[in-house]
Amino acid sequence: MVLDQHEPGGVPTPFFGRPAATGTALARLARATRVPVVPAYLLRTEDGFELVVGEPLALSHTADRARDILENTRLFTAQIEAQVRRNPEQWLWLHRRWKLDLDPR
Repeated sequence: MVLDQHEPGGVPTPFFGRPAATGTALARLARATRVPVVPAYLLRTEDGFELVVGEPLALSHTADRARDILENTRLFTAQIEAQVRRNPEQWLWLHRRWKLDLDPR
C-alpha cells in the first residue's frame, strides 16, 4: 500500500517534522487480521530495480483500537521517512503532501 500521499480524512501523522494527513487503511487491515506488515521498497539501479524487503514491524495491538490505528500509522510513516532519508534521490512526489501544515513556508 502506498502511504506517502495526502489522504482527506486521514490522521495527522508526523512526516519530516510536519503533520500530514495519512490514510489508515493499512493500520485498520493489519489490526483486524493480525497479519504482519513488512515494509518493501523499490530502488532504481543501473540494471533496473532492486526490491528491498524489511523485517516485519512490531505493531500495537491493545484494547484501544483508535490508539493502535494512530500509532501503527505513525510507525508506517516513520518507516517511509527513514527510507527516503537513506535514499532521497529515489523519492519523487509531485503533490502537496503537507496540506495540514499551518506554517506558510
